Order: sequence, then C-alpha cells, then structure tokens
Amino acid sequence: MESLAIKGEQSISLFSRLMLNGKRDLPIRNSEMGLLILADRGNGTVTPAMAANYFHVSKPMVTAMVRSLAQKGYLEKIPSEKDRRSFVLRPTRAGGLLVKSTYRDYYSSMQLLQQKMGEDRFSSLIALIDQANLILEEDRQNG
Repeated sequence: MESLAIKGEQSISLFSRLMLNGKRDLPIRNSEMGLLILADRGNGTVTPAMAANYFHVSKPMVTAMVRSLAQKGYLEKIPSEKDRRSFVLRPTRAGGLLVKSTYRDYYSSMQLLQQKMGEDRFSSLIALIDQANLILEEDRQNG
C-alpha cells in the first residue's frame, strides 16, 4: 500500500509541476493570479471572504494577496454598496489586461487534457480529483 501512496505522491507532484510549467514568467504568484482571475470573472461581486471560501484558505491569506496585488497595481478595493465595512475586489486596467493575456495559457493544460482524454475520461478525472479534495478537506478540518 505504501508503494502505491509513494507512486501517487510522485505522480501528483509531477502533474502539479507540469500544470504550472510555462506560467513562471508571471509578474505575480500563481495564487495571486487565481485571485485576480476570480475578481475579474466575478463582475464586481467578489469580496475577500468569498475568495477565502472559494479557495479554501484563510481570510488573512487572501488579505495578504489583495495587499500585494494592490501594491503592484493589479487590483483595487471598492467599498461595498451593501455593507460599508466590506469591499469588493476589482482588477485595475493593468490587472484586467494581465488576466486577458494569460487566461487562455493558464487553462490551456486543462483544455489539452479534455481534448486528448475525451469527455468521459476527463470527467472521471475531475470527479476523482473532487472526491480526493473532499477527503483531504475533511481530514484537515478534523485533524
């Protein structure tokens, strides 16, 4: 059983490295790019709390990413119309251009897998990854 776990760790590590390959020339970290894409696709409705929930990370972690992206000129905080204590995240013009120029590349690996594996096998892969994520999240919450 352990050798299968080791093989799994090696396979997942390689998969992760290959997925991120080619994205190293970004002016921001991959996690920040994910937040910027979410804010861009959210049409002015994404708050830091929503982002933390979406990415399954702590709000302070999102706060640090927001601060970094704002300092770099890619993201701005707009006071919420619903709750003045909160704010929504919106890409600046530079942030929007960065998302537009990298979005296709950012997801090209998934598109390639979907095309080469076929719909059924790709759907199975995603379902298994979702199941694995649930198991790991439950363990993390209970542990």
